[in-house]
Amino acid sequence: MKQSFEVIADQVAVVLVQTSHPANIGSVARAMKTMGLTQLRLVAPDDFPSARAEWLAAGAEDLLKTAVVYDTFEEAVADCQLVVGTSARLRGLPWPHVAPLEACGAVLSHAEQNAQCALVFGREARGLTNEELRVCHLHTLIPGNPEYSVLNISQAVQVLAYELRTQWLLKTEQYRDFELTPGADQHSVRAHLEFPLMPWDEPMATTEQLEGLYGHLQSSLTKVGFMDDHNTAKIWPRLHRMFQRQKLDQKEVALLRGLCSFLDRQATKE
Repeated sequence: MKQSFEVIADQVAVVLVQTSHPANIGSVARAMKTMGLTQLRLVAPDDFPSARAEWLAAGAEDLLKTAVVYDTFEEAVADCQLVVGTSARLRGLPWPHVAPLEACGAVLSHAEQNAQCALVFGREARGLTNEELRVCHLHTLIPGNPEYSVLNISQAVQVLAYELRTQWLLKTEQYRDFELTPGADQHSVRAHLEFPLMPWDEPMATTEQLEGLYGHLQSSLTKVGFMDDHNTAKIWPRLHRMFQRQKLDQKEVALLRGLCSFLDRQATKE
């Protein structure tokens, strides 16, 4: 059964973290509405609501009225089962890093199975912190001019929103005006744009559930002496990255929490 884009949009949130200029929030709302996205989440914006944001929204003021403001990034993505973070640079510790094409393919596949997704955009001046990026399941980088790859936040939102909508149009065979390269056919083009999510017997874990597991695991490993003040900074980021790559479901999280509780009990016996 083909799903309308409105159904997909209900599962996809655009998250802006500590946006400093209200005009950018308005421009983002406009970019979202042109592509059919409706969920706007704001993390500790400097100035919102704002007349400047409404002016730049230019017909997308309804998205500003329904935007939800959160105090922290963790709260904004707590219910999400796939979080895609945008980053303008590669970090010291490599993480799953994909092109916008693949990132939006993953979002579309998850949204089709009613999983809540988030496309996250950082601060205008410095993007997302390493801690925020660690919460994200995937990182994506828009491949711009290497000599000047700076995009306004609304431009970045427009690129990913367009990519998501285009893939949905191709998948539902509604993109009739798509021009194929010589020798290509519609099937081969779609094959590159589809990233199916395997049907699963349990719901995927939410960000809130995963962060609860990570906190419990870090505490348990410290109690049993596996981690301490000297090695935590080296060991924990890699363990965290390893678990983020696995796409744990809710029963798997419960199983691992049970393992942590067992370690806690063992630690008290020693």
